[in-house]
Amino acid sequence: MLERLVGDSIRVETKLQSDLWPVKCDAGKIEQILVNLVVNARDALNQKGRITILSENAPLDGVIVKDEAELPPGRYIRLTVSDTGPGVPRNIQDKIFEPFFTTKPEGQGTGLGLSIVYGLVRSLGGAIHLYSEKGHGACFKIYLPAEEDDAHPSTVQEEQLRLEPGTEEILVAEDDPQVREVVTAVLESLGYTVTAHENVESAALAFEKSPGRYDLLLTDMTMPDGDGLDLAGRLKTRRPSLPVLFMTGYSEDLFRAEGKDVSTKDYLQKPFRRNELALKIRELLDARREGA
Repeated sequence: MLERLVGDSIRVETKLQSDLWPVKCDAGKIEQILVNLVVNARDALNQKGRITILSENAPLDGVIVKDEAELPPGRYIRLTVSDTGPGVPRNIQDKIFEPFFTTKPEGQGTGLGLSIVYGLVRSLGGAIHLYSEKGHGACFKIYLPAEEDDAHPSTVQEEQLRLEPGTEEILVAEDDPQVREVVTAVLESLGYTVTAHENVESAALAFEKSPGRYDLLLTDMTMPDGDGLDLAGRLKTRRPSLPVLFMTGYSEDLFRAEGKDVSTKDYLQKPFRRNELALKIRELLDARREGA
């Protein structure tokens, strides 16, 4: 049905986890959510590109990205619909779920598709989040609560880490001010010194001034003025051994479609938990120390 909706020039791909936790809901609502998101992606693609649908189990406990913080800890299913279109401008991202808001010309849509999706997701006790950067498509992530059973209690307790307090200095590049603030606060609570920048150029300039100062680069993959992969490459020309950790709300598929090698990169998929960030950074720093 979805392939008929989008036509022959747009490819629809699915990656569906086989052992998903059960969700209690009307199948018709899920179908309507998918149809509305796929039609929205089709219109953005303008008859050329790819739409990817993913489903996976997603336990949430201590998620640090702001939009998922409204969900209580527990077991969720994450349904992701992404496209390779032009992306959603940041200045309208807060409006896209409003009834009758549309960027389409008059007579080409009512502007109700995404507001209907939002209402359906909320009626199922879930949440929806848009992750988009200009030129990198749009990625809608939907979280639906999984059914409880005796073998899998709904409350997920965050693991207690037994890590030595960090003493290193971390250079952060992240254009979203709220994400940048939360990531900085988490790292500082773990003992690290943090220098945070809002774009590629300011982070690169800070590094150029003191190339021996920083022990690790933590960078978003996509920012308005550049690419996290390119930033890492620039810094590594001065310090080849500099550990780099990427953050992204997109899947690897998007970057592969753009011809970028991400197969061997260390990255965290947004949203990620505090412990995932802590463990990954410690792993990279310890590996650098052992290899020194």
